[in-house]
Amino acid sequence: MESLYFVLVVVCISLLSGGGGGGGVAGQSTDPPPSTTEVVPDPTTDLPPDTTDPGSTSEPGYDCSTDGIFADLEFCEYYHSCQNGVHAWIKCQSNFLFDLRYMGCNYPEYTDCGNRTRPDGYPGTVTPPDPATTPGTGYQCPPEDGNYPDPGDCTAFYQCYQGIAYRQRCPFPLRFDIAQQVCNHPGFVDCGDRPVPDPRRK
Repeated sequence: MESLYFVLVVVCISLLSGGGGGGGVAGQSTDPPPSTTEVVPDPTTDLPPDTTDPGSTSEPGYDCSTDGIFADLEFCEYYHSCQNGVHAWIKCQSNFLFDLRYMGCNYPEYTDCGNRTRPDGYPGTVTPPDPATTPGTGYQCPPEDGNYPDPGDCTAFYQCYQGIAYRQRCPFPLRFDIAQQVCNHPGFVDCGDRPVPDPRRK
């Protein structure tokens, strides 16, 4: 039985390798049979791209000359991200809405959409405390909106919007990367003279 198995394996290998070495089955061609199937082009190749979900696409004509995060002026659940002239139109995750006070996605009940369209089914807005009275900022924003390092803490930064500073902290163990304008792995961040606080102290 083992020798028959061995012969079948040798014949199969010979057939698969194009019949090299003269080992084919007598009376059978090693050429593949003629194709009887018709080649039909893939129907998805001729379809235009789907533009109904703007989730993280680029909006034509959006001015991305300044890097940063910007609220969408029409829809409360979307915002614009510009990085090195590259634009992305992004929908907030987990049914959050884009909050102008914090320049980030926030719970719907704490987000005032103003004149922007609030999606159906989202909870109403509760009036949060005035950000100007939020203790602990004391940071003087530059004239241009954006993210700026906290000079006293490498793990924190300030989001400046319309002259108001909102202090943000990077998740542990990340640090604020000035060059990339994001929280980044400590191995990629040069803190310079910004101290790194002891994570055991609150």
